[in-house]
Amino acid sequence: MLDGRSGLGGASDRRVFRGAVRPVRLGILARADKGGLGYQSLAVYTYLKPAVTVVVDIGNRRRPPAAEGWYPGAPRVKWDHKATLPGVAELFKDCDVVWSAETFYDQGLTRELEKLGVATVLQANPELFDGQWASAYWAPTSWMLDWLPEGTRVVEMPAPADRYPQVEMEEPFRVVHPAGMPAAADRNGTQIVASIRRLLETKGYRLDLVGPEGSTRGVPVRFVDDPRDRDLGAAVCVLPRRYGGLSLPAIEALCAGVPVVMPDVPPNSLWSQVRTSPRRHADVSVLGGQVPAVHTDPSELANVVDGLLSDRRRLDGLRGEARGWAEAHSWVRTGWRWLEALDAVNKHS
Repeated sequence: MLDGRSGLGGASDRRVFRGAVRPVRLGILARADKGGLGYQSLAVYTYLKPAVTVVVDIGNRRRPPAAEGWYPGAPRVKWDHKATLPGVAELFKDCDVVWSAETFYDQGLTRELEKLGVATVLQANPELFDGQWASAYWAPTSWMLDWLPEGTRVVEMPAPADRYPQVEMEEPFRVVHPAGMPAAADRNGTQIVASIRRLLETKGYRLDLVGPEGSTRGVPVRFVDDPRDRDLGAAVCVLPRRYGGLSLPAIEALCAGVPVVMPDVPPNSLWSQVRTSPRRHADVSVLGGQVPAVHTDPSELANVVDGLLSDRRRLDGLRGEARGWAEAHSWVRTGWRWLEALDAVNKHS
């Protein structure tokens, strides 16, 4: 769990803010539930040490449990599900830039902050973009970039590599699949993975479906409090993702030194070392419209995984490559790019 306050600090800050009067005073609108948005905002909190953090409580019983200790002393604001966050603008009034992932929840908040002289950054996902105005838009990948406002900047999510110790693979080999929150058309392909359980088990492997409770209808999953408990010790991560941009589970698997198997379509090549052949499938309806989706043939997926696990030399090599990728793309190595991008938003606001 990303529960420290290490920060980037040192030379990184001095290089980025050289010539600036002072570092950007950052605010973040964070989530504390143990899902994708929660871990994404927790990483920003941990590594960038914002001056002001406000936690949004969406009050949804279907979400994973909330983590009480993630943001010590940070105010929590209840979202009323009517697109308002009363009093939040006042909490951020002394910030230079306020960042949020996916949404600001309150449709008027960014304009209210602009009147206070506070710039805003929306870390947008194209398939979920609701048209909310912000001073700047960042996309985690170039996937469906044309769905976002002109001038959107691709700012990749760094990897929390320093939070993952190196451990030996478990015996018998464990194949892990990160099931996501319920989404249109089983985005992570959990039903596909579940269909090959018997094939994998007859080969002597274990299939571990891990995710929030009720992730996919009819498929039981194991819930963990920390992504490290999902990935550490696993031999391979199978993620036949049908559509989508940022995939935190793929990044987390690489941090644990676990090779990732994904369909050979953008943006999966950013994280997957082993790829399956995508089959064109019907478009999926999302907030922004219709996005192309792919299907992975279960037999091919089972054969690819079996072939990988049957070749220990190749598997060991891929594990080393996975860890190397994570370290090269870590917050420690690349977090300065976020500082640089925040500084640019501040100067142009």
